[in-house]
Amino acid sequence: MTAIRDLERAKAFDRATPSIRLRRADTLLGAGHLQGAASEFESVASFPASGEGSLWSWYVVNIFGPLADVGLARSRRLSGDIPGSRRAYQEFLAEWKDADADIPVLQQAKVEYAKIK
Repeated sequence: MTAIRDLERAKAFDRATPSIRLRRADTLLGAGHLQGAASEFESVASFPASGEGSLWSWYVVNIFGPLADVGLARSRRLSGDIPGSRRAYQEFLAEWKDADADIPVLQQAKVEYAKIK
């Protein structure tokens, strides 16, 4: 698949931003490469936020990390790891408990989580 190949080439920039890893993980998930997707989502979730209090740190902690949790939950669910999927959904929902209820990713995650309870 061309998209996966192109995103593999972007690995040289992985240290600069977790957004490339997140895009690669989403692409792998969409292509059914569940192990690769889970690995990429885990790397985003553990990406070190640089500079406490910086805008970049805010993005990593508040946006990229939680989106990686949702992706990880999805990849684990599709691969049959229901307990792991449940934990990842719970982490996301706990992190976004005070978010606006009408955010699409939050709504979808709640629906997906309810189906695996």
